[in-house]
Parts: sequence; C-alpha cells; structure tokens
Amino acid sequence: MKTTKRIAATAMLCAMLFAGLATPAAAVDVNTCRNTAGALMLLVKLVQSLGECGSLSTWLNELDLASIPLGSAPSDVPAVTPTVPATEPLAQANPQPEVTPPKAETAVTAERAYELEVIRLINAIRAEHGLSALTENTALSDGARLKSQDMAKHGYFDHDSPTYGSPFDMMRGLGFSYRAAGENIARGYASAKATVDAWMASAGHRENILSTRYSEIGVGYVADGKHCTQWFMG
Repeated sequence: MKTTKRIAATAMLCAMLFAGLATPAAAVDVNTCRNTAGALMLLVKLVQSLGECGSLSTWLNELDLASIPLGSAPSDVPAVTPTVPATEPLAQANPQPEVTPPKAETAVTAERAYELEVIRLINAIRAEHGLSALTENTALSDGARLKSQDMAKHGYFDHDSPTYGSPFDMMRGLGFSYRAAGENIARGYASAKATVDAWMASAGHRENILSTRYSEIGVGYVADGKHCTQWFMG
C-alpha cells in the first residue's frame, strides 16, 4: 500500500510539472513559473536518488515524499486567470448567395383596371355570339389612351381630333398598318359595364364590337371627364 501511494504521488508530481509547463498561465504567471522550476529541480533530485539506490524498489523504499515540501504561491499575490479574446463567428467557407425577394409588380391603376374590364366584357359578349376573342395590343391601347387624353385636354368629344385628325389618320401616324380599323368613344360613364352597355345600345358601336374583321383591340381610359376610346384593328 505504501509503495502504491508513492508511485501515485510520483506520477502526480510529474503531471503537475508538465501541466504547469503546458498551460498558458505558466508563461504569464510568475508564481507558476517558480513552482514549475521547483518541481523540475525536485524531479532531478528524485532521478539522481534513483541512480544511487540502484533499483526502483529500493528507491521507492528509501523515498519519503512526505519529507519533500512543495512550494505554494504567496497568499498576497492574486491568481491570474487567462482570458479568451472575444471573436466574431467564423465566416462560412462557401457562403450562400443572398436571396433577394422578387419585387412586387406595379399595382394596376384604377384607369388600367377600367380598360382591362372593358376588354373582358367585350370578349364575353363576342363569346355569347360565337365570335373569337380579340387580343389586346398594348400599343393600340396606348394610342387609344392618347386619343382620350386629347379629348379631355381640348374639351371635345368627336371621332375627328383637332390635333391628330381622323382615327385612321391618327393610327397611321402612330405607325399602325391595317386592313380594317374602327373606333368607339364614350364619355361620362362611371363604370366599364355602363360604357359597354351604352355601346351595345348603339347600332354603329355594336357593329364594331361584333365585327369579324377585327382581331386586335386597344382601350384607353382617362378619368378626367371619364373619356374612353376603343380601337379595333385587323
């Protein structure tokens, strides 16, 4: 039992020595350095005594660790606790690309909603009569809107414009070519349905809406004066 305790004590002594040398505190704490140096000197003496005894068993019998004092740090010197520098999280080696949310589409204005509703109603009426739907030509709608703006600006309500001439002159002036073309105009109606109903109640406007000569449609509405122009082309 005495031998086992001595072996354990010796092992603890060696562990203290190497642990003291390996820790960061050994490099910055003067007391630790002093204790480590003392332990090193003690280990040297132990090894020397081993050589004098000639064998490990004899050395263990002769060795009395209790008689070898180990130094301690002075009580008046505060212990030094090594600090770990604050660091930012490591960046990913392959950072994922930022995902940009898709931009919301521009909200449909009330005027544009009016135009689209007119086109929907016209195609619904054509479908009731067994006719093919008309395709909106946005450039044609831009031209029809320009005509509505011209009527609102100059205060007139007529197919012939003091600015652009007849509807057909205006279409050609905007670069359109066609085999057949037509124009419906309305003013003062509060809704798309009211406008379409008024056109359907007029023989000439109704003929344009139900014509088989047209394949494209353009509608331009201006809230000022509630002007609406409808262009057909085929």
